[in-house]
Amino acid sequence: MPTNDIVIPSPATDTSTSGCEATDFPAATTGAISLIQRGTCPFTQKLANAQAAGAVGVILFNEGNNAARVNAGFRFGPTDLAIPAVFASFTVGKELYDAFTAGQNPTVRLETSGKNVDRFFPQVIAESKKGDPNHVVLAGAHLDSVPAGPGINDDGSGTAWQLELGEQISKLGTPPRHKIRLMWFGGEEDGLVGSRYYAANLSQAEINKIDVMIDTDMIASPNYVRLVYDGDGDELGAAGPPGSGVIEDVFKRYFHQRGMATLPQAFDGRSDYVGFIERGIPGGGIFAGAEVHKTAEEAAIFGGVAGEQYDPCYHEDCDNIDTVTGQPPASTMEVFDTDPALAQLQANSLNGNALKSLREMSGAVTHAVWYFARVKDTIPPRAAATARAARKHARTRKQTRTYRFKYDGHRRARTR
Repeated sequence: MPTNDIVIPSPATDTSTSGCEATDFPAATTGAISLIQRGTCPFTQKLANAQAAGAVGVILFNEGNNAARVNAGFRFGPTDLAIPAVFASFTVGKELYDAFTAGQNPTVRLETSGKNVDRFFPQVIAESKKGDPNHVVLAGAHLDSVPAGPGINDDGSGTAWQLELGEQISKLGTPPRHKIRLMWFGGEEDGLVGSRYYAANLSQAEINKIDVMIDTDMIASPNYVRLVYDGDGDELGAAGPPGSGVIEDVFKRYFHQRGMATLPQAFDGRSDYVGFIERGIPGGGIFAGAEVHKTAEEAAIFGGVAGEQYDPCYHEDCDNIDTVTGQPPASTMEVFDTDPALAQLQANSLNGNALKSLREMSGAVTHAVWYFARVKDTIPPRAAATARAARKHARTRKQTRTYRFKYDGHRRARTR
């Protein structure tokens, strides 16, 4: 059963709001497989809405509005999603949608299967010796990369800067008012395995002690923009837990005081903040961009190449030290096949941009961590928010035992 607001043919801009609202799901969704198009709001929001509408499964298909949004992929859903779901290609989604609108009422058999294999994902935790242990500033980055690439930007940039940040903190003569906890998570690319496991297994007393979670994932993109997570949801509509807007404001003030423009980034469920905001912890951070293509308007503001990915080497073998310290290969540019000379010029124009991104973004991370570690009462009391998150967490653990299907991780779905 298709949702409302599916847009085919899909224009160049991100316009589909399919599945973003409860009203997008017709009454016939109950007991049916819901067909949802990617776009606008987080995947997790679409899947949660489908489950609430009574769908017994979900086919979420890629938006098809540019080359990066055509193929099938792997993503994770809400922790309390109890129905099977897949992320299909635009071609498959369009075929099903066209058949339905032609009155053919296609029948789909949707089945997900997986095999649980125990794997060791290293987790590294470092804490400041001083600081109030009842007020913890947690900053996180992920240690792993995809099999296709070395991951020097994704997320060597975040992990390396946290090491530098730890050294800076240890050399300061002034101790922090609050405890600083730096974390390096394993298994992010396998579905946020390490960070979600860590957050899910914290006691409520431990959760209550964490003031903020600051995520640092990809801060050295060659064709970068300065993306700040929209903590209060006033720009993109999906807010984090109460207090997340304060984190957003701290980052935005840092950049704006230096004459640096920013753009909002949605909590799209794709990085290690997820497990923490699910537990009611205020979350935020910055992001230099991945597979999204830079617009002409963004190029006018931030520089770089319009029509090219923020990181042309995202999840590719060229995500290496040469790209981060220099420039991406011309072969990664969109125009390479038709105009290799122009591609080389575009690649040359990005020389040194990744390091420039790293300098700007890492300065903001350092400022934010130290701000929350030094300033008293920056985050308002969140007793009600943590209580709601605790109840949801308890329901999630119960549902994990009750339901047969559990969509978990952008690598696999597993049965219970």
